[in-house]
Amino acid sequence: MAEGVLFDFVGNIVASLASQAIQEIGLASNVGKDVEKLKNKLSAIKVVLLDAEEQQANNDAVKDWLRRLKGAVYDADDVVDEFETEALRRQVEIHGSKRKMVKNFFSRSNPLAFHVKMGHRIQDITERLDGFASDMSGFHFRERLHDTRPFAMIKREQTHSFIRESTVIGRDQDKKNIVELLLKGPPDFNLGGGDGVHHHHHPADQNVGIIPIVGIGGLGKTTLAQLVYNDQSVAEHFRPRMWVCVSDEFDVKLLTQKIIRCANSSDIDCSNKEMEQLQAILRKAVDGRRYLLVLDDVWNDKVEKWNKLKELLMGGCVGSKILVTTRSKKVAKIMGTVGIEAYHLEGLNEEECWELFKQRAFEQGHEPDPKLVEIGKEIVKKCKGVPLAAKSLGSLMRFKTQESEWLYVKNNEIWRIEGDDDNDDDGDGIVRVLRLSYDHLPSKLKAVLCLLRNISQGS
Repeated sequence: MAEGVLFDFVGNIVASLASQAIQEIGLASNVGKDVEKLKNKLSAIKVVLLDAEEQQANNDAVKDWLRRLKGAVYDADDVVDEFETEALRRQVEIHGSKRKMVKNFFSRSNPLAFHVKMGHRIQDITERLDGFASDMSGFHFRERLHDTRPFAMIKREQTHSFIRESTVIGRDQDKKNIVELLLKGPPDFNLGGGDGVHHHHHPADQNVGIIPIVGIGGLGKTTLAQLVYNDQSVAEHFRPRMWVCVSDEFDVKLLTQKIIRCANSSDIDCSNKEMEQLQAILRKAVDGRRYLLVLDDVWNDKVEKWNKLKELLMGGCVGSKILVTTRSKKVAKIMGTVGIEAYHLEGLNEEECWELFKQRAFEQGHEPDPKLVEIGKEIVKKCKGVPLAAKSLGSLMRFKTQESEWLYVKNNEIWRIEGDDDNDDDGDGIVRVLRLSYDHLPSKLKAVLCLLRNISQGS
């Protein structure tokens, strides 16, 4: 389970145990005190889970403790499910005309047996949790009530160059601007010769222009790079074209291997080659050729690391380009070419954001209840032009048909978290939106989602 997820999972169980429905059943069935003990024990363990989940990467004992704890937590979640099912049974039974049908449907459910069974299960889980709580002191966990990890620490999936242009909304002008920058030649350095004639001369490192696209997370930098990469005029102008997803780790040897694989149509086995061999292969692949290289999602702000890779790429012929996408203005400044300004990507307008939201929130994009449309447009305003926010919230609202559910999202406290929304360089706004979407997932789906994420990362 990914960091922070068990913390959230336990928090949801505690909230469910405190709900009115479960509290009422607990009191009516004489297991109210047991429910309260279970809730308190889970709350006591929850406060150390964020620290424990971080420590497990370097501490096998903590990792084993968490693994065993998950079993007890899942059992507690099953108890919550059974209580909620019992609450539903009682709620439906009160409908007089349906009473007989419902009783038949639940004929296998014996209330007395249910209460006895649940009492034993809760006591068993609480005793197991007592053991885990006793172990906590030996690990010296720090108590934390909030997940303060930056969003950037969450490992991002690999990107690729393909995109279906018909699915993109609102980036036509940005695409045109970037294509023009790519096809534009390098700055001229006019030097006067002894014969009085001006000669055009380009320093070696000016043969290859580097254009950073800068913007907060979720703004569509990768989408824009994909649009440009697949533009026909770009495809005809550059040979070869290469796409490399960089993300968290700027490993020069690994990136060299990736670029080589992209540059050569025939597969070259780079896995067992030393850096000396790799640099020779890479330079042979790009030297004297007008190439385009996209370095997507760059976080590295260490000048020396970039310079080591840059040196191997400067042999391209005049007009070669490297297109970089990054959230960091510092990264853009480090990597950019003198004389070529970074392209600062702006958000979509409200109409474009609404189109994205509408595609996901409504069946085939058709606007239904005018009241939901009105609320939806207010929600979209809070997206601040960020496409990922509009898409995420649209998907969240797709199966919510009640006006109260839409108003809940519109008026959620998460929008009022302190912060300067007009200076959101780190993308805190999109974190809030994704957090809101995540919080609306069922507890078990959160666990499944993170399990799948771990599998995809090979962990």
